[in-house]
Parts: sequence; structure tokens; C-alpha cells
Amino acid sequence: ELEGAVVSIDDAPDGQKGESGYIRFPGQTRLAVDHFGDGTRHAFKALASLIALAESVDDEHPGLFLWEDPELFMHPATLGSLLREAMKLVQGKPIQVFMSTQSLDVVASLTEMLRNKRVSENDVMAFRLALSNGSLRASWFDYRNLITWLEEGKDPRFWMQGETLLQYRLEKES
Repeated sequence: ELEGAVVSIDDAPDGQKGESGYIRFPGQTRLAVDHFGDGTRHAFKALASLIALAESVDDEHPGLFLWEDPELFMHPATLGSLLREAMKLVQGKPIQVFMSTQSLDVVASLTEMLRNKRVSENDVMAFRLALSNGSLRASWFDYRNLITWLEEGKDPRFWMQGETLLQYRLEKES
């Protein structure tokens, strides 16, 4: 629970060179982000980078954010919050975000953001790459066909395969 907390970047402690991230709760001593778990540090680094990028771009100087495995060290509920915050930071900015993931939680979180209109369906596209017998094969999913795959219980991470170890069903709206 981070309600009321302030996040800042200040000089690193103990005479170390550079800067460090801190979280300060009301009426308490600040805590270095490095004192938190891997998930918090991962989220802090991603969000700090996106904030810096969002503040430095304009139409003549667009930005690019490459994000490998955003799900690392993240609880699925926290992952959804992280992805929503990241989308808020880049919304309306000339920034392209490329994520590579093998996580169905990431796909499900992004799909829910699309369904709830937090992100425009024209702004998201998913690609699936597969290396087979030395050939790289690609398929892509826009919002509509991604939803269809998920509603049919198919896992978009698997291409031209029957049953998978994990079957995901997106709950259909009534």
C-alpha cells in the first residue's frame, strides 16, 4: 500500500556516487528503493525511465521504450497496476513501447485495458514469433483477433498447436 507515499530521486547514501530512488511515507523516514523487493525495484526502474522519456519527447523528437519481460518479479495484480501506470505515462505522447513477453498475464492485462477503453484499440498490436527448422515465422494480432483467440480459449503464444498446458478463457461480457 503506497497511499500518501512520495517517490523521489536523491543523492546516493553514504558518499556513494550517483543517485538513488527513495519512497517516503507521511511522517516517516525515507526508504531506499533498494530496500524493497525485486518487484518494487523492477517497477521503479521501468517507471522512472518512462517518466524521464515522457518529459523529454515532443513531436520532432519521439521516443522509443524497449521493455523486456515486464512480468519479472511481479505479482499478477501488481503487474496490471504497473502496466496501467506505464500506459498513462505514454498516452498522448509520441512514444512507442515495445514489450517482449511470454506471459499470458501481460497479454490479459493489456487486453483488459483495451476492453475497458483505457487504451485505444488502434494503439496496440501483438506479434508472435516462432523459430521452426531455421525459419522465423511471425503472426500478429490486433485487438479484435486477440480478443477472439482469448474468448475461444486459445493461447496466442502457441501457433498451430492443439491443446496447450495452460488454457485461458477471457470472461465474456454479459
